[in-house]
Amino acid sequence: MPLTRLETDMDDDDFGTLFRRAVATLDPPSERLAEAGLQRGRRQRQRRRLAGVGTGAAVLAGVVGLGAAVLSAGAGGGSGRAAAGSGGARPVAVTPQAVLQTALDTLPAPGRTSGYAGAGMDGYSGTTFVYDDGHGAAAVQVTLEYPPAHAGRKSPGAVVVCKTKADGDCSVLADGSHLRLRQGQQDTSGVPNSTEWEAQLVRPDGVSIDIIEWNAPEPKAAPGSRPAPPFTMAELAAWVEDPVWQSRIPAHRATATARLFTPADLQAKVAGANSHGAGDCAKAAHAHKLPAGSCPTGH
Repeated sequence: MPLTRLETDMDDDDFGTLFRRAVATLDPPSERLAEAGLQRGRRQRQRRRLAGVGTGAAVLAGVVGLGAAVLSAGAGGGSGRAAAGSGGARPVAVTPQAVLQTALDTLPAPGRTSGYAGAGMDGYSGTTFVYDDGHGAAAVQVTLEYPPAHAGRKSPGAVVVCKTKADGDCSVLADGSHLRLRQGQQDTSGVPNSTEWEAQLVRPDGVSIDIIEWNAPEPKAAPGSRPAPPFTMAELAAWVEDPVWQSRIPAHRATATARLFTPADLQAKVAGANSHGAGDCAKAAHAHKLPAGSCPTGH
């Protein structure tokens, strides 16, 4: 298109003036430009952050991997050394002190304990102690009988089916164990005669757990210190059913609990009971004070 005379006659100054007038009424998109700049800045910061996180994660993964490798190597080496050092140590027969510690660890209710004692022999381990919850001292006896490792002594034997007229409340549990609960009096010819509650569990593996409690600090010849023994029959039942009672324990547990008390010579007790006649020995065995099968049988 041909230029007009006005346009051709304009010099640079005239053109600049005309341009400035033309754009003077325009509304520049300053807000849009500012927002676009902010968005661009945010995107750049986001990219830098992500790059930093990725680098940090990679470094952290490397550190964790290295730590896991070190721990794995340490654990493997430790296990190997432990196995080598122990010579493949096997579990040992439960001790009277370990029975006591298990009893103290699993008491149905908190209380003070004292008067620790016990005895053990092949196939038998038992303990006695005094428990006091602030309402009177009570004697407690816990015994474990299990198949002996050596021949020549009878084990508690296989589980005997509970009978309708059994001594006490007897029931067969879902796992085949037999639970017998009994409430009565201490069998003694003297006075006073303390109240005696008992829970006995015979498991299919031949292990028998028996817990007896009294309402006096001594089973015999001691006045009652409270109206009834401290634990309910339901608590006794739950106590004997606890799977913590085991006839074989780690050797280190036997060592750690040995300081609790010095066990009595059970062989001497068995000999003494037998010397007083089969009746006294059988009575002591029935009360779980002597191992099953330790008394002579009549012919």
